[in-house]
Amino acid sequence: MLNDRGPDTPELGTLRAALEAYVFSQLEHFIIRDEPGDPRALRLQRHAMLGDEAAVYRVARAAARYTLGTWSADYIAEQRRRGAAGGRSSRRGSTWTAAQLDALATLQGLTVEQQAAELKLAPAMVKRMRSALRQRPSPPPLSSATPSA
Repeated sequence: MLNDRGPDTPELGTLRAALEAYVFSQLEHFIIRDEPGDPRALRLQRHAMLGDEAAVYRVARAAARYTLGTWSADYIAEQRRRGAAGGRSSRRGSTWTAAQLDALATLQGLTVEQQAAELKLAPAMVKRMRSALRQRPSPPPLSSATPSA
């Protein structure tokens, strides 16, 4: 009902009607109607989410007022921006120290399980540390020539 409106702010009546239609379509079986003599009324009241049709109107009107109070034409673009930033910045940092990486570097030639046992770490962490060790820049080579004085 509101899909064709674009970024324009809908009017209260239009939004309320859309919310009412949605609530009725999704929750109709939970709404108790005042029908005298209905033997199911007492059984249905225990499972009712909304007491009567007037409650649907009140909920829809309150939701429409709240929505209009917080309405932003840039909402979708803002959520996309937040989602993109979260995907880039939510990665955990490393949980090991430079000393642990140096200790792992001295254990070259051992299997992952042997290195994990030696360092008292989980094999998965040793694998991640080995990957970080491969990506770490190597120190510049030491020259064998000594400066002459």
